[in-house]
Amino acid sequence: GKAMNSKDSHNNDESTTSGDKLIPQPLSPEIINDTTGNAD
Repeated sequence: GKAMNSKDSHNNDESTTSGDKLIPQPLSPEIINDTTGNAD
């Protein structure tokens, strides 16, 4: 559930509130596509 985007990966490491939505649903295409914009 880690974002490939530098912006999101930065938030995922330092801000638990921002990356928290990625942790419970790492396989959700909607979440991934919305955060990284690179769900391909």
